[in-house]
Amino acid sequence: MLKVSVDYPSYDEEKEMYKKVISSESEKISKVLTKNEIFEIQDLVNSVYVSDAIFDFVTNIVDATRNPEKYSLDYYKKYIQF
Repeated sequence: MLKVSVDYPSYDEEKEMYKKVISSESEKISKVLTKNEIFEIQDLVNSVYVSDAIFDFVTNIVDATRNPEKYSLDYYKKYIQF
C-alpha cells in the first residue's frame, strides 16, 4: 500500500508546466536500466524472505485504520480518512 500526497505547484512551477506542455521542445531522457536489469531486480525483490509476523504487523496496522474500535483507538477515528 502506498499513499502519495502531492501538493499544488507554486505559481512559477505551474506557469512553467504550461509552457512545457505547449512547447515543441522535448526533454532529454536517458536510460538508467535495461529491461533485463529491471527483471533481475524484480526477481531479487521477490526472493527476499518476509516472515508471517511482518505480514501480521502490517495487516494489523491497516486494519486498525479501517476499524480503530477493534484496537481501542476510538479517539483517533476522527483523524482517519479514506
